[in-house]
Amino acid sequence: MTAKLEDLPRVPRRKILTGKDRESFRVSVSVVYVNNPNVSIRDMSETTGRSFGFIRKMLIESDVKLRSRGGSHALRKDAED
Repeated sequence: MTAKLEDLPRVPRRKILTGKDRESFRVSVSVVYVNNPNVSIRDMSETTGRSFGFIRKMLIESDVKLRSRGGSHALRKDAED
């Protein structure tokens, strides 16, 4: 079973995640990010209701290697055209 963006929990605004709730959220965000190369931090932020910075912090705490900005460069035209 592959974790999908839709599987992420929506967290109410201003709810502070601590303990097991934070750990569970961190694991679910990490699994979705690692297993879905087309899912961005911004996508996860919109789905969960948490900020971009919070999602990024969760990924860093999980020792996930963050992808570079800008998506795939394979579809770009050469600059010489």
